[in-house]
Amino acid sequence: MIIGICGGSGSGKSKICEALEGLGAFIIDADKVAREVTGGLLGELTAAFGVGILNPDGTLNRARLAKIVFNDSRKLSKLNQITHPKITGEIKNIVRQNSDKPYIIIDAAVLIESELWEICALTVAVCAPREIRTLRITARDNISRERALSRINAQPDDEYYINNCDLVIYNDNGNDILNSAKRILESFNHASFDY
Repeated sequence: MIIGICGGSGSGKSKICEALEGLGAFIIDADKVAREVTGGLLGELTAAFGVGILNPDGTLNRARLAKIVFNDSRKLSKLNQITHPKITGEIKNIVRQNSDKPYIIIDAAVLIESELWEICALTVAVCAPREIRTLRITARDNISRERALSRINAQPDDEYYINNCDLVIYNDNGNDILNSAKRILESFNHASFDY
């Protein structure tokens, strides 16, 4: 019932999830959950990273925080220590509330690190060439190539996802996204009897 989708920034996880949603799956976007949860963690976040991460209205400036943590692995680790337990807990709550759905997809770049993979019957790595990922990130987030590359460099490489997942989908602009989504559901249906 639960399928985890992971991969680095710009790999195309969201496009795969859109196709899965079109096939009837319920999607949990970990980034959206994170945005909701981090609003309640502003005290801890400012204690760790300073008030400079806040907008004038007191809300979190995600771009400023990203710039700090994606250039320093220790700071990224600290951010994850603060946020992952709350985000993971909220995702598990959403899964429980939607347990009647035939397929629940958890779209999470940090599926492995947050240990959300443990509740998944199937884990899927979405991979794409580095240059394609860079172009996607710069276009999507309207940031420089250098910032996109620093984001990519702060994350595990494709081999990490490949070695830790049950299925690999290559999303290099040449693949048919809908067929890739169907392949994921077919793989899940064939594997589900093992769980």
